[in-house]
Amino acid sequence: MIVMPFAMTAVHVLLGLSMIMNWPSAVTVTLVILFVILFEFAQGPITWLYMAEVMEDKAVSLGTAINWLMVIILSLSTSTLV
Repeated sequence: MIVMPFAMTAVHVLLGLSMIMNWPSAVTVTLVILFVILFEFAQGPITWLYMAEVMEDKAVSLGTAINWLMVIILSLSTSTLV
């Protein structure tokens, strides 16, 4: 589980290199898909489980808002890269 964030970082670095060096678009799309898969296996679902089981109602709403904000930022940056 600890290896996943490092793998996600490596994929992001490779994604940046693919944009700078004009690699084929299939490589870029593959890296984006790999990043999404790693995100879902690493920290994606953990946030929702933590919020549902540990936090109180007001904290859940704040945590949900922050989580959606980060998902929006990630989605916008990924579509810009592609």
